[in-house]
Amino acid sequence: MGAQLRSAIASWAAARGGLPPSSTLRWSPNDNMTNLGSESLYYSLANMMKRDAPLPVPIGDTDGDRRGSPSGIELGLEYVDAWGNPFVYVCPRGDDPLGELRNAGGTITPVPVRLEPARGDYVLRSMGPDGKLGTRDDLVLE
Repeated sequence: MGAQLRSAIASWAAARGGLPPSSTLRWSPNDNMTNLGSESLYYSLANMMKRDAPLPVPIGDTDGDRRGSPSGIELGLEYVDAWGNPFVYVCPRGDDPLGELRNAGGTITPVPVRLEPARGDYVLRSMGPDGKLGTRDDLVLE
């Protein structure tokens, strides 16, 4: 799953001259501030690939904010890992907020500032089987 996401992020960057945003607030200003990075990554890549085959990466809605959009690509969905937790995606773009994460079990965790990468780079990781960010079982995919 991680390899497909990294490849799609690279395709986005090559086609658009920059990384996908890590906040949905640009097109959905009333977002609930939960799973912002993963939801933004899903919406961005799904829009890019809607003419092609979708990524073979599971999607979910761990924070319950799924809704329609004018583009036909649903907002509020996120790419999820093998344990049903949203992938953590952070890409610094101006003043995008980091927000918080809701895992498959419903636990909410703020995205720590220490995850913010250098400008021009991104963080992509899985919270691992325990569904907690920053523990030994996290899978770093960037």
